[in-house]
Amino acid sequence: MSVEEADGDPGSQLTPSQSSLLKRVRSAGPSTPADLARAELARPQSALATLKPLVEASLVERYPHPTDGRQILIVLSERGRDLLAERDTTRSDVPAVMIAERLNPAEQRTVAEAATLLRRLGDH
Repeated sequence: MSVEEADGDPGSQLTPSQSSLLKRVRSAGPSTPADLARAELARPQSALATLKPLVEASLVERYPHPTDGRQILIVLSERGRDLLAERDTTRSDVPAVMIAERLNPAEQRTVAEAATLLRRLGDH
């Protein structure tokens, strides 16, 4: 499956596996496909199949392993970083927008009170 949309913009066409792997590359840094597969609890063949469209869309890049010529390293590209940053920003705004648009003032206060209680629970 291609991660490119008709207009050439990757992102909304990412499968859940591709999105998860892209985030894993961001958090883990340069990694071999086998390392990524282990971290994602997937078979190496599955990880390679998931990586292929990400490489083709220039969201990740492949580099030779510095000490093992049989291995490659997968690194998040600038385009991949930009895409994840945009998705993170967009997703962080969604709850606030939904609360403002869909809840009346009394319900908004209830959500704010619940958020305060949840923060207190998290502090202990």
